[in-house]
Amino acid sequence: MQFKLTGDTKSKARPRFYKGRALLPKAYRDWKEGAIHQLYMQRRNFDESAKPSEVHIIFVGKHNRKNDLDNKMGAIIDCLVQAKYLKDDSLMHITKLSAELKYSAESPCVLIELI
Repeated sequence: MQFKLTGDTKSKARPRFYKGRALLPKAYRDWKEGAIHQLYMQRRNFDESAKPSEVHIIFVGKHNRKNDLDNKMGAIIDCLVQAKYLKDDSLMHITKLSAELKYSAESPCVLIELI
């Protein structure tokens, strides 16, 4: 199963704590909400009986190359779990995870393959 997210990916944000509550930056929350919406719009391509255990992520286009790849992957995985493509992000559910960057002059997008 393949899916596509348009736009630049935000790195997974660290929560800040205020009065005992964990808060994520607004820019990250907005990006994540939009990414989850894009994934929901592609659910017709998803086989509900499938239990994918491998995730391959390809960052295409002009992504900020100063960001950590593992933080970008973590943000994508969190969106996949929240959009119910993956049950969990533990090692019991994801046995293989890979990512690559195909930097080019194109507008940024992310291609996701679940196997």
